[in-house]
Amino acid sequence: MPWHQECGRELVSLCFGLFGAGILIRVQHEVVVEIPMPDEQARLSILQATVAAVIAAFPGTADLARPGVLAEAAAISVGLDARRLRKAVAEACAWRPEAQGDPSRVTGADLLAVLNHARSQ
Repeated sequence: MPWHQECGRELVSLCFGLFGAGILIRVQHEVVVEIPMPDEQARLSILQATVAAVIAAFPGTADLARPGVLAEAAAISVGLDARRLRKAVAEACAWRPEAQGDPSRVTGADLLAVLNHARSQ
């Protein structure tokens, strides 16, 4: 969906879309800025921030931050964008039926399973 803003006498248009390796931002006059997919360090930062927010709301989910889990999650999530990484953390909370409705049952293994599943699609 394009976004438009009046800038004096000019109209600037940005179109956002996901195409293969990254996000392309199209501006009027066909200037294209490519934002690459996050590298491993960026993926780790995204996962750390997202998991910290979940743990703050649901302290029983602390196993998501067990040593090594987020590093492994960042390593196996090649090709996933920031939105998909944040969504994976939420999906981990419902990955196994016994964890649904009880955040204290969510494990780091659930997060890794969600990410492995996401990569296979």
